[in-house]
Amino acid sequence: MFFRKGRRIAEVLLILTVVMISSVPVWADDFHYSDKELMTATQIAYYTFTEEQLAAHGGSATVRELLLETDTRARLEEKYAQEVKKNQEEGNSGLEKKMAEWNLRLYEEIVEEHSPYGNWKVAAVKNHNMETGFYGVLLDTDGVHGLISFRGSESTDMNQVVKDWMSADAGLLMAKDTLQQEEAAAFMEEINERFSYEWYGVTGHSLGGNLACHAVIAAPDGMRGKLQQAVSFDGPGYSMEYMERNGEFIQKVTIPVVHYQWSLVGALLNQPSCVSSRTVQVTEDIRPFQDLDSNYMRHAVSFLYLNGEQVMDSRRDLVSAGMASWSKTVDQKVMEKRRENAEQAGH
Repeated sequence: MFFRKGRRIAEVLLILTVVMISSVPVWADDFHYSDKELMTATQIAYYTFTEEQLAAHGGSATVRELLLETDTRARLEEKYAQEVKKNQEEGNSGLEKKMAEWNLRLYEEIVEEHSPYGNWKVAAVKNHNMETGFYGVLLDTDGVHGLISFRGSESTDMNQVVKDWMSADAGLLMAKDTLQQEEAAAFMEEINERFSYEWYGVTGHSLGGNLACHAVIAAPDGMRGKLQQAVSFDGPGYSMEYMERNGEFIQKVTIPVVHYQWSLVGALLNQPSCVSSRTVQVTEDIRPFQDLDSNYMRHAVSFLYLNGEQVMDSRRDLVSAGMASWSKTVDQKVMEKRRENAEQAGH
């Protein structure tokens, strides 16, 4: 009798255990995107997909489908051919050629028939690139997890130089959030209202990394518990005034935002308390003591070293260390001058 009762109790406990395990949400596991996946997402944000293109597919389509509808391959091939010719004629460092080759190779990897990146679905885009320089994309990577990626600075034409480098990048010293930061926060609101993912990752390269971090800081309260992973790839930091202005929201961030820094751009200004910074390794193509181009070309994701799917730790280079110190000094002086002017205006 005792044996039968014990066996019955064990069976009940087993059933309860199975029920409890099966009821655990999928997002409660140890799922996370690899550095390679996040890096690829940052580059997908540099491809231009439109709301109209998505609408023609019924609201969403795979990255592969959308890319094959565009002239992206032709433009990448033309860029590579130009850099090969320029390198032959000028005998330069060849870094531009290597970056163009890397971009073409990544495109081919994404559109390859069985590529997981090509199978990711573009669920939403916010394309205000011509108006403000802002571009964001929501990727459905497996039907359960959503990956939000923000585009970084571009130099394709003067409009992009003004919108990205002057208004957005230089605007990081402003006394208010930049237009692109405001758009990033609005995109998060829109995603939270339209979609029901319970697990989100957020990423971006360069200015896109700054926007990704800001998006996490400014996320709507109903979305904060769903944000599980955030990585800024060499994104610049923020002014001290930004920290003070957004201090309440920075304190609400529940996950560490990881900041991978490997160039002078990623060393600019200050990182919020919710950010964990790591200096990571670049490829052997970057030779700052031999090629002057290396000092600014290293910022490209194409020169980020990956050991399989992950980045590797390194030490901050001298140029980045100097830029970090200089930018913080400038930020301090700008803040002091602004407050001095405000005090004088108040008298």
